[in-house]
Amino acid sequence: MAFFEFNIAMSGLFAAQRGLQVTSNNITNATTKGYSKQELQQQASTPLSGAGTGMLGTGVSTTGITRIRDSYIDSKLWLQNTKLGEYNIKVTQNSLIEGVYGEPSESGFTTAFNNMFDAISDLSKNPTSGEAKIALRQELISFSKYFNNVSISLKQFQQDLNYELKATAQEINTLATRIQSLNKEIFQAELYGDDANAFRDERDLCIDRLSQIGNVDVSEYEEEIGGTTVKKFKVRFAGQTLVDHVHLNTLSVQVRGEREKAIDKRVKEISGYYSEIKKEKEQTPVSDKAIKVLEDKIKKVEEELKKIDADIEIEEKKIKCAGKELLSIDQTGAQNVTKLFTGKQNEEDIDDIYDVVWNTGIPFDLTNENLSGELKGIIDMRDGAGTGAAVKYNGVPYYIKRMDNYVREFSKAMNEQYSKDKDGDIEIIPIAVTGGKEVSYVKKDDKGNVIACYDADKNELILDSEDLKKVKANYSTKYKLFTYSTGNTLGEPEDGTHILGGDYTKITAENFSVSKEIFDDINNIHTTYDPENVSDTSFLLDLSAQKNNKHMFKEGDPKEYMIAIFSELGINAKEAKMYQSTQVAVTNTIENQRLSKSQVDSTEEFTNLIKYQQAYQSAAKIMNTIDGIYETTIFKLGNF
Repeated sequence: MAFFEFNIAMSGLFAAQRGLQVTSNNITNATTKGYSKQELQQQASTPLSGAGTGMLGTGVSTTGITRIRDSYIDSKLWLQNTKLGEYNIKVTQNSLIEGVYGEPSESGFTTAFNNMFDAISDLSKNPTSGEAKIALRQELISFSKYFNNVSISLKQFQQDLNYELKATAQEINTLATRIQSLNKEIFQAELYGDDANAFRDERDLCIDRLSQIGNVDVSEYEEEIGGTTVKKFKVRFAGQTLVDHVHLNTLSVQVRGEREKAIDKRVKEISGYYSEIKKEKEQTPVSDKAIKVLEDKIKKVEEELKKIDADIEIEEKKIKCAGKELLSIDQTGAQNVTKLFTGKQNEEDIDDIYDVVWNTGIPFDLTNENLSGELKGIIDMRDGAGTGAAVKYNGVPYYIKRMDNYVREFSKAMNEQYSKDKDGDIEIIPIAVTGGKEVSYVKKDDKGNVIACYDADKNELILDSEDLKKVKANYSTKYKLFTYSTGNTLGEPEDGTHILGGDYTKITAENFSVSKEIFDDINNIHTTYDPENVSDTSFLLDLSAQKNNKHMFKEGDPKEYMIAIFSELGINAKEAKMYQSTQVAVTNTIENQRLSKSQVDSTEEFTNLIKYQQAYQSAAKIMNTIDGIYETTIFKLGNF
């Protein structure tokens, strides 16, 4: 019991000193992102029996330093973060697309469209004017270049999103690796009863960022190791385990269709070997040795095929992949080689689109409706081709598809009107039919169906079903305003005669071009129904009337089609902004709830600073007092 009071006072000094350290750490990290304030936990030490006179206190013990954090609030925030991340991407990308279309502005569609038809109207006032023809050619070129520029920009956006997907996958791996490392640090620190507060804060900060990228599910579970209960931490991302304590599952990207191309290449090799075997067997004498060499090569390639894909089925002279027959050789040696998927999810996609896969080989389902976060936003904008597609959102491919459809239908309608005679029949490049006759004109109804065919003298031809089908599939207008460009020569269009049978699928918004004959010479501009009556303006007036042709598109006239696109885009952009605004409000509210609990309050910490300072001074005063008592008792009373 000697100097018992000193021990009590000393425990108070140590407790106050620890409190000052915790308070100092809180104040220092008040502006540190992700830091949770810490509290010193203390309790009265185990008392001693007073032998019937009451329990004697033995001072104070510090039991730990805990961080103030509510896991329920964290879970709520992580759930809402994913939606915010998704709409942040969509707001940005829809805004970029709106900027490309440039409506309303002097460089937008409406200006280019009106200028082109105004130039046609101006030429109708003086059909022989070279100046008016030059102006029309320039406006036709400007109109086509508007679509070229929009399409090129949209494809660049898709390329940027493709790169962003790859960067996002790499960021997920970086965060997962850091979480795995922190799990090890926390495990080691807490194995002996300590609280790894700083490490836990950093791990939660990683989860904060991860939750913006995609939907996360976090769980902390207990496990018995050598008789000791330890805590382990698991993170699931998009439904798959990303980190299971110290076990890591990372992501990687691969070019879409690479596997299919590799399979196609091997199947083609095998097909070639079978062809060589057939040739060897047709020779006399048969080279059995050569056939054996070829058969060994086939077996080797078949083994490579099985390594590429587990769905490959190899039977005798037959190869299937996931049930699809790729190679079939019958008894006569005839071969049927079928290719797999080319790698493009949408016809409008750029080349080398990335797919995300787990490093275990399990595909990452980018089309899963439950996927969210920035990853979902990137996928929707990069792959979204509208209703009926794998990704139903109106993303970049959707707008490219709409633009391609516009230039095809518009080119077809304008070229056919441009090739009509005064009777309303379309003059075409002659097509030979049965009986040595040629179809030189066709007549179409309001729905675009060919209802009659004529020869060069306008005599109606009665065609059988095969000839009629041939004409419908292969007719090409004699005159053309629009065609497509191969891009081989700067700005030069491809020869319009390459467009067959009204099949305008070769025309896209990216290669849309004025016709070659007009590009080469303004005097090739067709201005009249009757070459002998150049003053007749009815031809150009009828061409100009296509501006308001309500039958050209199901949406209405040419301008209404584009307005429909702008309206869809505007609705998507507005919807994304609305959801983004809602999510910002929700996440801010939850973040404020978390901060109200976890954030360092400077006023509170200054109060704690004074509290622990006074406690330290009080404990020191007790020690001074006890010291004085013992000094008097030992040194002064001993003199008597």
